[in-house]
Amino acid sequence: MVEKGLRYSAATAVFYALFAFALWSVYSMRAQVEGGGYSLTEAHSLVLKMAAITTGLCAAATLLGRLIFRSVSRLGTAVRSGWCTGLCLVAYTAANVLWRNSWDPTSVKPAFFPFWGDVNARFFYEYNWLSYLLFLTPLAMITAAALMWLAERRKT
Repeated sequence: MVEKGLRYSAATAVFYALFAFALWSVYSMRAQVEGGGYSLTEAHSLVLKMAAITTGLCAAATLLGRLIFRSVSRLGTAVRSGWCTGLCLVAYTAANVLWRNSWDPTSVKPAFFPFWGDVNARFFYEYNWLSYLLFLTPLAMITAAALMWLAERRKT
């Protein structure tokens, strides 16, 4: 049981690192730092925070998927993990976009989700949410499925 927990923890850490790299690349953070948009420390902080948020959402989606769907095969578990991750991230993106589109500048309600508003504001402003939805969500789905397949030790 401890070994299984360690495998899932390692898979989560690998997902976090890969997703941070993908965020850095997709959002061209190096160019934004060189262009003066962010300091290097601020860019690293934003990317690591967003990677942590996404990793937490994906881990929760994977656990929920394991509780809802019982699978006897390693491949079935991996595929369901990928789909649950995708659904969770699409819902997260939609909630951010809907929250932002319903915002009224005269209200006291923040423009982005209040929990991680500063991070969401940087990654979901204007049309940047499309980068998250179209590039990062499929990548997260595939990565979550592959890591779940590797973390599982059952025979197929």
